Amino acid sequence: MFRVSRSLRRLALLPLWLLVMLPCAAQDEPDEGAKRVIQQVAGAWQGESVAGVLSAFPTAEEGKVYLGLGSAAGTFSRDQAAGVLRNYFAETTVEGVRLLKWTGRSGAKFDYRYRDASGNSVSGMLLIEVQVVNRRWVLRSVMVN
Repeated sequence: MFRVSRSLRRLALLPLWLLVMLPCAAQDEPDEGAKRVIQQVAGAWQGESVAGVLSAFPTAEEGKVYLGLGSAAGTFSRDQAAGVLRNYFAETTVEGVRLLKWTGRSGAKFDYRYRDASGNSVSGMLLIEVQVVNRRWVLRSVMVN
């Protein structure tokens, strides 16, 4: 009877293992379109640019975006969010936004440092998520923790 060595059996199973494991590993990397929009929003946030953040919003027909900015939390249209973001950036001074990790295929977590209205230095997280609407990536949510 023919005996197959253990290492040869392992080698034969390698293609099957790769088929199973590679999709799992790839799920932690964001889609390139998602990555581009997330980086755009993070850059706009760093620059306190209301227009830059709003440029990633879906149109009025496509939906609203969840903003979790302390007391200003809820789902907002682009027009509503303009005022919320203007107020938020008027009360804070962004000191730094640094990518910590990608969260799945459509989100990212950032180290976020800013000064509040009283001038206190605050360190927290900025979470940005995007989604596909009408075949393009748009902002889904922005939260500050």
